[in-house]
Amino acid sequence: MRRKSGWAQCRVFVFIVVFMFAAATAAVGQTQDMGSAYGSLPLGFEPNQGQSHQDIKFLARGIGLGVFVSDSEAVMVLNRAAAKNSQTSRAVLRMSFAGRPRLETRAVDQLPGESNYIIGSDRARWRT
Repeated sequence: MRRKSGWAQCRVFVFIVVFMFAAATAAVGQTQDMGSAYGSLPLGFEPNQGQSHQDIKFLARGIGLGVFVSDSEAVMVLNRAAAKNSQTSRAVLRMSFAGRPRLETRAVDQLPGESNYIIGSDRARWRT
């Protein structure tokens, strides 16, 4: 079997992340309008520089959405805001690659814009 190129693997991964998003949106019970609105927003990943667990290599966040990528899996977390006097609901979808316990995750192109994390008053913990 011929091994797929890095670009082909990246396209497959992007397709799977989009599929995960659609499945998780349905699992949480979002309305069709909200689902299509989320689907039209760009999803940009940023490198983990201490703002998440040490195993996470890249992450993307949105309103009620988090996607976390490590060398062994991709995890999507969807949160639905709680109504008054009720609990927040959460859907978590984990995906790993069968037959490939570990993959090398790497950035291909830098997107415009930056994420800044100002954590506390200690400038050493700030990520800009």
